[in-house]
Amino acid sequence: MHCPKCSHIMAQITYESITVDRCTNCRGMWFDHLEAEKLKRVRGSEKIDSGLSRTGESYDTIKDIACPRCSVPMTQAEDPGKELSYETCSKCRGIFLDAGEFKEFKHDKSILDFLKKFL
Repeated sequence: MHCPKCSHIMAQITYESITVDRCTNCRGMWFDHLEAEKLKRVRGSEKIDSGLSRTGESYDTIKDIACPRCSVPMTQAEDPGKELSYETCSKCRGIFLDAGEFKEFKHDKSILDFLKKFL
């Protein structure tokens, strides 16, 4: 799988038996349907978000990306309260978080409410 933002290879990483894909370059992360929610509940899981937030912010300008699983255009979602933006796939329901965003995601309850709309 290739990163939808920088096109580098995504490597699989596992934390507490949950496997996600992380870009070897920009450190953005792909979560298949519900993986982010599962990992969000695991203590210490923010450690997998090893990229720098400022690196992730530099990739926020890339808006038109395709899902790395099913190649459909992804939708930009934003949480104005936390100033967090991320991409979602309407077909496979995966999400892509830039470097540093999983840490924000893990501690943000409003995104959980947003994602429940897709469940």
